[in-house]
Amino acid sequence: MDLSERTREALRAGGRLHDAGRYLEAHEAWEVAWKGERGEARALLQGLIHVTTALFHAVVRKRPAGALRLLRSGLSRLDALPEGAAGLELGRFRCEVAAALDAAVRWERGELARFPEELRPRLFPGSAARDG
Repeated sequence: MDLSERTREALRAGGRLHDAGRYLEAHEAWEVAWKGERGEARALLQGLIHVTTALFHAVVRKRPAGALRLLRSGLSRLDALPEGAAGLELGRFRCEVAAALDAAVRWERGELARFPEELRPRLFPGSAARDG
């Protein structure tokens, strides 16, 4: 996937924000790059935007329906991309998103009292932002 340096930096910055639980800021970082991209790069950014917005709905707003809808949409976009796209571990990330989606389904059904925050997908799991 051919990305501009601007988009690469937006991916890094947005990923750090996302992993730190700063979902709206991550959304904004990725949206700036998304507007200028096409093809797979645009799909990647849109998928990430949907996932981070879903987590905002789950963790901050406590709204399972919004989280569920956006996790499905984000995962659908990310599923179309190859592993390693833009240098990311998309296979692992997609698995984490799928686990979050399953939890959101159970939460919406009333099987869970809340969204289990420990299931928040991380873009860069080894980074210091993980626990931020």
